[in-house]
Amino acid sequence: MIEHRLFTRYRVEGEVLLQCAGPKPETIRAELVDMSFRGFGVYSPKAIDANTTVRFYISGKYFEKHLRGEGKIMYSQSYRRKETDVFRMGVEFISVDSDQVRDGLDRLRKEHGGEVGEQEK
Repeated sequence: MIEHRLFTRYRVEGEVLLQCAGPKPETIRAELVDMSFRGFGVYSPKAIDANTTVRFYISGKYFEKHLRGEGKIMYSQSYRRKETDVFRMGVEFISVDSDQVRDGLDRLRKEHGGEVGEQEK
């Protein structure tokens, strides 16, 4: 398969809070799966429709403080994981501190010796 991504995607662990706007704002706690300079992927217990704008708060050992910003849900697919149904979602950054993203990805690369994590199939 030909890779079409402009930026390398790295496997990473962490927690993400996704906050949807609207008349009844909702916050969803999701598991961080991977990240690139352009966005990140999560496993979530709930689906969020594609093209929905969300605020996010990412915590994990690769960030000195929470990475926060705004993103757009690019896709949301049902996924079977560890005998549980979850949703695999991709979030593209709209606004984020790009220096903080770059620093976190640099720490991730150094810890893994520059190796790229496996891409999900």
